[in-house]
Amino acid sequence: MAESLDVLGEVVELGFELCGTYAFGPDGRTLAGSRPPLTSVARIAGYLDRCAGVRGVAKARSALRWVMDGSASPMETLLAMELGMPKRLGGRGFPPFVVNRRIELPDEHLRGLAQRSRVYVDLLFEHQGLCLEFDSFEHHGGREEYDNTQARANALRSMGLRVNSITYGQVASLARFDDLVWGLETQLGLRHRPCGDSTRARQRELHALLADVRRRHF
Repeated sequence: MAESLDVLGEVVELGFELCGTYAFGPDGRTLAGSRPPLTSVARIAGYLDRCAGVRGVAKARSALRWVMDGSASPMETLLAMELGMPKRLGGRGFPPFVVNRRIELPDEHLRGLAQRSRVYVDLLFEHQGLCLEFDSFEHHGGREEYDNTQARANALRSMGLRVNSITYGQVASLARFDDLVWGLETQLGLRHRPCGDSTRARQRELHALLADVRRRHF
């Protein structure tokens, strides 16, 4: 697949899909629910080590450097790739974070607030205490699910974490995504560094790829 895909971002995205917990239907576009990960970053790395000299291995290794285990949706993959990949590849070069981190709620009050004993955070900047939660209209549109989402966020806030709710509207266009990035940089204490024309072109290319919800993934 690394050999056949033209853009490195597509290979990275494929790695997220293989190591994630979401699946596409036969049309290659529509989400078909969740499933256990098909593989992991470590297993792919081990396989590539056994494929020395095979066409596409170097490109696959380069892409695997930016893949993470456990993404639960294409939008989580978008956030992880665009924030985590370096600027030379179209990303924003944010400091390290984890995806779908499980957090055990330590006392009965927090468990009562969230109505569960543990929660999962979409993206977590652990050292900075900042959470990003993607709110999908399809999955969070009902009143009960909305209540559950807000209760979970309140439990995280009660633990001293900052919670940012991200919607598709905030990432649909590059301009809106730039505003989101600026706000996150401010919260994380990062400098707002301008980028050159070539870097901006790569950011535009990566965002156009990942934000296209009508695109076939296979």
